[in-house]
Amino acid sequence: MPIYAIKKARISEYEVANLHILKEEGILKDLGIKYPIDLNSWQSIFESIKAHKQFAIVESEQAQVDSFLIGKLEKIGKKKLSLLYFDGAGIFEKDIIKKKYKDITSVQFDDNYTNTFSKYVRFPD
Repeated sequence: MPIYAIKKARISEYEVANLHILKEEGILKDLGIKYPIDLNSWQSIFESIKAHKQFAIVESEQAQVDSFLIGKLEKIGKKKLSLLYFDGAGIFEKDIIKKKYKDITSVQFDDNYTNTFSKYVRFPD
């Protein structure tokens, strides 16, 4: 979500109660990012993620370029990203995939799905 789309933020009794429950259940300590991410640009975001050897999910949710990529960040350029994609069976594609930043709408990293699958990925036989 682009920052300009955020109009306001709130913390009501519901959010306060939610935080209290998460803290009491020991879940709150697991939320958040454990290292700094430079949010100045897509390039700086991906450089931050790659510096911590994280795999990532990169999505384009626009009708003309809809895509879901998951894999290892290879090259971080000024205008595009190169990623070694792996499929649902955990097998790396032979070719590097390039994605222009202008087509990216979201990125996920250091989440259970990505961390679990990244332990089992392999190259094709």
